[in-house]
Amino acid sequence: MTDTATATARPRLAAPASAVAATTAAVFDEAIALTRRLKLPHIRRAMAEVIPTAKAQRWERAEVVRALLAEAAGRDAANLRTRRTRAAFPTESLGGAGLWNRFAVRAGQDTRQGGSHRSYSSTGVVSR
Repeated sequence: MTDTATATARPRLAAPASAVAATTAAVFDEAIALTRRLKLPHIRRAMAEVIPTAKAQRWERAEVVRALLAEAAGRDAANLRTRRTRAAFPTESLGGAGLWNRFAVRAGQDTRQGGSHRSYSSTGVVSR
């Protein structure tokens, strides 16, 4: 009887897809809540793109975190470039850093108004 029972028994099925989706949705919602609490909006936006790719390609957790941090760093850098461009600082119109070079203190230049005029060499020796 055990031979026929094992032969006719159905193999155990994996969890239904809806249960797996509910579990991953709960984990995803928890991750969203954590990024909100830690105030990480760029990572939260990138999660919607990175997490499905990571699941499909079976990335390790460390790879997912690295990808999210790289995405956030890239977006921050792009944001900084955009803000600098919109600010329209006059550096390019003056020949690169021309404006800053006009006001730079040159080596050996005394910036004090009066007093003894000492100049310091690169070795730290004072000459009068």
